[in-house]
Amino acid sequence: KPSAGPRGKLLVIPWGDPHFGMHAWGKEAGQDWDLEIAERVHVAATNLLINRAPEATRCLIAGVGDFHHAEYKAQTPTSGHLLDVDSRFQKMIDVGIRTHRRVIDIALQKYEYVDLIEMPGNHNPSFSYWHSKCLAAAYENEPRVRIDLRTPWYRSYRWGHCLLGFTH
Repeated sequence: KPSAGPRGKLLVIPWGDPHFGMHAWGKEAGQDWDLEIAERVHVAATNLLINRAPEATRCLIAGVGDFHHAEYKAQTPTSGHLLDVDSRFQKMIDVGIRTHRRVIDIALQKYEYVDLIEMPGNHNPSFSYWHSKCLAAAYENEPRVRIDLRTPWYRSYRWGHCLLGFTH
C-alpha cells in the first residue's frame, strides 16, 4: 500500500532533465525536439499521469534539475560546452512558465494541494531559482499551491513518515 501522509495520500510526479530550450534536428539526432514539442509532451504526459493516478490529497511536481537547457548563453555555465538551443532566451522563459502553470492548474483540478520543487542543474544553476520565484508570484494568492524557494542543491520533502530527497 502507498504510504499515507498527514492528510491522505501524496502523488509525486518527477520531471527529470526536461531541457526546455534544447533544439534537435531529427535527421541529425534521430528525433526533432524544440520548445513547442517540449511543452506539448510535458503537459500531455502530466495530464495523463494525473488522470490515471489514484485519488490523493496532495500532488508534488518535482523537477530534479535542468528544466532549462541553457541560461543566458548557448553553453553550460560551468564547463562552457556548446549547446543547440531553440529560439530566443525570452521565448524559453515564456514557454517554461506557461508549461508549469498549465500543469499546476491541471493538478489543482484533481488535488486539494499542489507543491512544486524545481532543483538546479548543471545547465541552469541560477534559472531554477528565479523560475520558482516567478511561479511563486503567480500563485501568491492561491493557498493551495506551495512553491519551494529553498536554494540548496539537495532538498528534502516530508510526507508523514516518509522522507523524499531530491538533487540533480
